[in-house]
Parts: sequence; C-alpha cells; structure tokens
Amino acid sequence: MAVAHTKLVQIFRLFFKQISTRSDETIEMSFDVFNDVKETTAPVLVMHGLLGARTNWRSLCALLRKQTDPPRAVISVDARNHGASPQSSEHTYPLMAEDIKRFVSKLGIKRSTLIGHCMGGRAMMYFALKYPDFVEKLVIVDVSPVGPSPFLKLVPGLLEAIAAIPLPKDASIIEAKRDLKRMLLKSITNKAYVNFIVDTNLMKDNHGSLRWRFNTQVLLESFASSLAVFPNMSPLRFEKPALFVSGGLSNFVLKSHHAEILKLFPQAEFRVIEGAGHIVHVEKPKEFLAVCLNFLNKHK
Repeated sequence: MAVAHTKLVQIFRLFFKQISTRSDETIEMSFDVFNDVKETTAPVLVMHGLLGARTNWRSLCALLRKQTDPPRAVISVDARNHGASPQSSEHTYPLMAEDIKRFVSKLGIKRSTLIGHCMGGRAMMYFALKYPDFVEKLVIVDVSPVGPSPFLKLVPGLLEAIAAIPLPKDASIIEAKRDLKRMLLKSITNKAYVNFIVDTNLMKDNHGSLRWRFNTQVLLESFASSLAVFPNMSPLRFEKPALFVSGGLSNFVLKSHHAEILKLFPQAEFRVIEGAGHIVHVEKPKEFLAVCLNFLNKHK
C-alpha cells in the first residue's frame, strides 16, 4: 500500500510540474530580511494574509529573529498584488507557489520554515505539498485547506465597497483613513477587519496621491474562483512537522476539519489561541509568538 501511494504521489508531482507556471508569469516578491548574525539553520519565510502586507509582521519577525533557538534569519514577503510586490492580472495559489519557488531559488535558500496567514497560509500549504524538499516545517495561521473560506461573503462586498469609494485628492492620510473607515463600515460590519485593511493598505505614492497597496480589481475577480477554495492536492502529503494555529473566536479552522487536514499533513499539530479572532498575530501577538517559538524551537 505504501509503495503504491509513493508511486501515485510521484505521478501527481510530475503532473504538477508539467502544468507549472512559466517563469515569465511569476513575479519577484518584495521582502524584508531580519538577520544580524551568521547561522546555518533554515530561515523562516513569512507570508501575510489576504489584503495584508509584510509590514503587518515586522514586529513579530524581529522577535522571531531574536528568540529562535538556534538563531534563524527571518524573511517576510509581499504576495503578488499586495504591498510593494508587482501587480499581476492572475492571482491563484499555484501561481503564488511558483512565486515562492522563484524567490527561494534566487536567494539560494535550499530549505526553510514557512509561516503563512490566511491566503498566505494556503499558498504555503500548496508550496509545501508540491515542493516538500524545500520545506523544513510549516506554520499555518487561522486558515484551513478544507471547504470554502468563511470570507466568501465578506471579501467580495468589501472589495466592491472599496472600488466604489473615490479616494480624496487633498485629504491628509489621517483624514482619509478616518473617512474611508466610516464609509466602509456602512456596508461592512466587521470594524476590526475594516480598520486593519485601511491602516495596512492606504498610502500616498511618490506624487502625493492616495492609493491602495493591493490590486482591488484582480483580487475581486479572482477571489471566488481561485482563492476561496483550496485546490484538491490529493494524494500529495507533507510528512514533516506542521502547526495549525487558530483564533478561539474565529471559524476558519474547525475541529471537523482536523481529519482532512491530517490526510494532507499527517504530522499536523493544532493550537487555539483563546480570545483571538482571525487576525491572530495582531490581536494576540504575545500568545501567538509563544506558540510559534515553542513549535520552532522544539522541532530542531
């Protein structure tokens, strides 16, 4: 049975290679590196969630850099169509996995520990299943490969509301954020998420004009078809340490998902941070850091 499964996995991995994105369809992700000493341990690579950015992770990345044992470099990236990374007309998990492959190959990273939140977590899962030799261990933050995303109803409405609101031309960034939050809350009731999105993504460009960091139109077009549901990766499995961290107030990772998750990630562990919602690392940063460090430092 084990031999048959291994052969089937090899066939599927060959199939995935044949449909891989062409190199000219990948993008070079913008990134920050937290590294002040030499080390030989695999670095930590962090990807934010949908409508997030690598800037959300700066404080935690700096702390991870200081407190991992043995010390590790920590790298946070902006996904395509987010932050300072290039925009693209396509946004899918297979493409995001190829962006990660291009990134680690260019930097000469042979193996790394991956941390991903929400959309970034699913991209990291896809990469780990397709390219397990490049991955040491996996930390997935408040997202599951099972079923449709709970954001299925929230995100399209939020993006449509954002697209419908004209950005003011003469307002300061503080005034614009205040007014946009007020207008978005008329159609989106999740105040914490609206604040997170606006504070993370509204910026002024080099010409002093307000703009969003993410590609509103492409994400709106891609969400339901390409992001809300994780691709079927069976029979591939990632048979190395994996940690699924979820918020106690969130419904993104349910106990009913665990059995299906274990089929893809047989060594998966599950931790719940009480009092945290979907943006676990922002709402409960100390508790989240402690859980991550325990996992990273335990599996040496």
